Amino acid sequence: MRLIEYLKIEERQLLFDDLIDLASVSHSDIELCRQVILALPKSWLIENIETSTAKIMENGTDEEYRRLLELYIKIDLELAGRLAKQALDHADPDVGEVGEDFDNYIKRAGSERIALKVN
Repeated sequence: MRLIEYLKIEERQLLFDDLIDLASVSHSDIELCRQVILALPKSWLIENIETSTAKIMENGTDEEYRRLLELYIKIDLELAGRLAKQALDHADPDVGEVGEDFDNYIKRAGSERIALKVN
């Protein structure tokens, strides 16, 4: 994983699906994996992440949803809100609970940002 830091952005982008797969489960290098993903251009991330995570979410459990929502929040609250809504609508109650947790967090974070802009 540490060698990825030495790759060019374009080379990292080629590994994006693999990085997302690694970021969707708990392991010792998850923070490094997230750092590599978050170092990619934000506009590129927003444009590509939902396509990449769709494969994982087809059979996603509460763990995958939780790990990816943790990542999504660091990228963009609107993006995270869409994934939280997907989790809320999931048939598995454990995934729904993850969606509820993150939906509440996203709403609070959004309210705090609005309050900061007003002040």
